[in-house]
Amino acid sequence: MLGLDAAGAAHQLTRSPESGAWDSAWTECGGPLSQVVVLRSANGTLNAFARDLDDNILHAFEADDDNEEWVDFYEFGGQARHLALLNAANGGLHLFAIGVDGGLRHCERPQGEDWSDWRDLGGDHQHLAPVESSGRLHVYTVGSDGAVWQIHQTDDGISDWTRLGGADLTHVFAARTVGAQIRLFALDRAGQLFTSG
Repeated sequence: MLGLDAAGAAHQLTRSPESGAWDSAWTECGGPLSQVVVLRSANGTLNAFARDLDDNILHAFEADDDNEEWVDFYEFGGQARHLALLNAANGGLHLFAIGVDGGLRHCERPQGEDWSDWRDLGGDHQHLAPVESSGRLHVYTVGSDGAVWQIHQTDDGISDWTRLGGADLTHVFAARTVGAQIRLFALDRAGQLFTSG
């Protein structure tokens, strides 16, 4: 488990797989940071991405060995004002970043391979939520106009952006239902929660 304190310092807490007991105290492991996202890879190791106070993207990960050593944060490349990480069904990891210019960028690490270069997906965004459904990636964002926008994986690559509507929104969240449908939730500036479907 990773968390940030009020000063942006990252702390980790570990639970023993044998006893199920948590460590007695948090251990500082980097910072100061403004955001951290963490996911488990297909091989069971953890990957963490973060933004420092200058919006540089950092990466830390658990080494793929029996020692469970944690490789400290290093500069991954690029800058972002928001990050999201997705674990795909095929074992790959997908990192999405809203750049400081508002554009959406994507890189991926297929299972057993290295991270790809960044791919520019365009647009002007302030928050994002990726989700996978039926083997395809879908990304939902809140644009600079306060509406929800969507882009998705196709047989030929990536679709064009589609405006789904909404007004004065600040955050969007996406989840796959039991029936493999995608349900969206969004917050506006007043803190009101909206949902699709």
